[in-house]
Amino acid sequence: SKAGLLVANSEKLPRCLVVVDRHNHKSGGTTIRDIYAHQQAAGRCLYWGYGPALPSWEKLMELLSDPLLGSSPLRLCLELHFRVPYYAESVPKLAAIRDRALSAGTCRVVLMTRVREPLAYYLS
Repeated sequence: SKAGLLVANSEKLPRCLVVVDRHNHKSGGTTIRDIYAHQQAAGRCLYWGYGPALPSWEKLMELLSDPLLGSSPLRLCLELHFRVPYYAESVPKLAAIRDRALSAGTCRVVLMTRVREPLAYYLS
C-alpha cells in the first residue's frame, strides 16, 4: 500500500537529519520548496522555509549546538532565501556543527547553496 511505502521509506531515514538549503533568486526555489512540502507531508522532514526571523534562527543555532544533538529524532529541511542577512556569519558555526555531528555519528547535517548559471538567466 502507499501508506506502507511511506512508512518503509521513512524508516530508512537517519534519526537526525538537518538540511540547510540557501539559494539565490531564480535557482529553483519554488520547485525545491514544493519537494520539501511533499517530504513534510510524507513525514520525512519538517519544512521550515524562506528564512526564519533572527530570534528563531538564533534558537535553532542553540539547538544544533547542543552536544546531545541526535539523541532525539530530528529531521529538518530548512530553506533560506537569498537575502537572509545573518547567514554569512552562521556558515562557520554550521560547518563546525556538521563536522562535530559527523565525527560523533549522531546527526547528518547537509549545507548547500544553489546559484543559477549563466548570469544571463537572472535577467530572464
